Amino acid sequence: MAPEPFPSPAPLTRRGFLALGAGVTAAAALAACSTDTTNTPSLVQPNSDAVRATENARHAAGAPVREVALRAAPSTVDLGGVQVPTWTYDGKLPGKEIRITRGEVLRAGLTNALPAPTTIHWHGIALRNDMDGMPDLTQPAVAPGGSFFVMADIRSTGLDSWDFSTRLLQEYGVGVVPGAAFGAEGEGFVRITLAASMEALTEGLTRMATAVDVLRSGKSGASGQEVSA
Repeated sequence: MAPEPFPSPAPLTRRGFLALGAGVTAAAALAACSTDTTNTPSLVQPNSDAVRATENARHAAGAPVREVALRAAPSTVDLGGVQVPTWTYDGKLPGKEIRITRGEVLRAGLTNALPAPTTIHWHGIALRNDMDGMPDLTQPAVAPGGSFFVMADIRSTGLDSWDFSTRLLQEYGVGVVPGAAFGAEGEGFVRITLAASMEALTEGLTRMATAVDVLRSGKSGASGQEVSA
């Protein structure tokens, strides 16, 4: 059976056009009257209380931390006998596999040896928004020659890196990694990861600066809420 032809629309008269316009105006006025601008919800920022509560609930206190170091750099890879210049992590394509157990915390340090800024995007991994690797949207990019962690000199405190890290955690609630954990050349320094929100970094570095001043002056420390820096 042949389909019936779709009926042609009736021509729009002046009266019909005015009626249509009146209907659109009424709908727009209704929408405007129903919009409550005073109750517009605020955006959830990466360092908001909601995100912090979710992250605290994501892993248990004292969960094991697994650290990996990643270096992004130009490399040449062999594609079936064809040498191709490209960008890789640690000279491998694809990059090395990272395995952790559920409940553990992954702390990844990124060194950028590329000629351009870069970030890491963790495909398919549930993580906080400011670690998602969208440059200038969820986090700043790591500049060429930069790293996602810094080594801070604490030799003026008179403590070795292990004692300093222990006291910083116990008395000020700030977690850092002793430089000696990376070899004898790291002694006198502590490693501060930048894989945290700007709010947490600012708070952690402020407490660390206070700790350094206290240790230099020989005064006792003060306890505080735990943060990572």
